[in-house]
Order: sequence, then structure tokens, then C-alpha cells
Amino acid sequence: MSEYTGKKIKSFRERFVELCESDPRTDTAIADALNVSRQTISSWKSGARSPKKPMVLTIASEFNVDVAWLFGFDVPREPAKRETSFVPRLSPEDDEALGDLVDLITRIAPKNRELAKKILLNLIEED
Repeated sequence: MSEYTGKKIKSFRERFVELCESDPRTDTAIADALNVSRQTISSWKSGARSPKKPMVLTIASEFNVDVAWLFGFDVPREPAKRETSFVPRLSPEDDEALGDLVDLITRIAPKNRELAKKILLNLIEED
């Protein structure tokens, strides 16, 4: 029987503050890792602003925490382990189309990795 209830017990702000306090990096270093400003980190910690969905996924990945935990739900902090990773086998046509998509994103956002991630996430969400 699990000790977790799955209920919301904290806010994103509380969990984000907890992550930052338990991380040895400075707010500036965390901001650099997330590709945001130190002021953005401060606004998340104060609760003045909240990150958008793609950034929440980035934060969860950077700190290796479960997204639901980050949103304040009573679930394990660590993300669930996947036993196998899914790597689709692409047809030659799909592989070429994927290459074209990567080229397009690279042209649109050559130096903005966060924008490239948002583009890909939006494409995935449209399915």
C-alpha cells in the first residue's frame, strides 16, 4: 500500500523553493541551466509568476523530479522509471521528413533552444 495520497498538498511555488534550497547551485546558475533570467527564478520563488507548461517540463527534467510532484501533488519526488525507452523505427520517407523538420526548427531558432523545444512540444500536443 502506498504512503502517497495523490492529493494536492503544496503549490508550485513551495515545491520550486524547496528544489532551489536543496540545490547547491546559486539562483544565477539555476537560471543559466534553465535558460531564463535570475529575475524569472525570483518571480517563481515569490509566486508572482508561474512558468508555462514547456518550462515546467524543463524544470522537472533539470531537477530530476516528477512533474506532478513539482505541481504540489503528494506523489513520489523522483520520476517513475521507464523500463524501456521508445524509439520509433522510421520509414525512409519519415526519416527524411524528420530531417526536414529539424532543419526548419534550426533555421527558425538557431540559437534559441527553448524556442525549438516549444515548437516540438506544440507539434506533439497537436496529435
